[in-house]
Amino acid sequence: MAIVALLRLPAWRDNRAQLLTLLAEHPESYIGHASAAAVLAGAGDTAGAREQYRIADSLFAGDPYLDAARAIFLVNVGDTAGARPLVARARTHTEPAARRMALRAQFLFDLRRGDAAAARAVADSARQGFPGDESWYRAYLQ
Repeated sequence: MAIVALLRLPAWRDNRAQLLTLLAEHPESYIGHASAAAVLAGAGDTAGAREQYRIADSLFAGDPYLDAARAIFLVNVGDTAGARPLVARARTHTEPAARRMALRAQFLFDLRRGDAAAARAVADSARQGFPGDESWYRAYLQ
């Protein structure tokens, strides 16, 4: 394993190079495409992020973390119609990490749709299960 890591080291010059190498060598990696989507979204490339999220979902539909991340992206760009089924799908999972992300996606979705009461209810539920997230929700509710 150490030899493999040493052989891979030249591929890592920076995060961008590593991501491009991952996508080139493993185009079947939905996580690689989801990571690319997040990077593109952060850089303001909405079309590129949408495409990478679409590819990631086509490779592995139903990953609750991917569904929630994609939903949050769509909510942030104002596409609540596109986010709605992803939020619903993410909310069907009960694993703690998936539930945490799904609650955040639902909360942001409700806020964007102007339903502050529903958003507060989601925040209350989230605080019960994830008390460490209280400041995250509070920042949006102020």
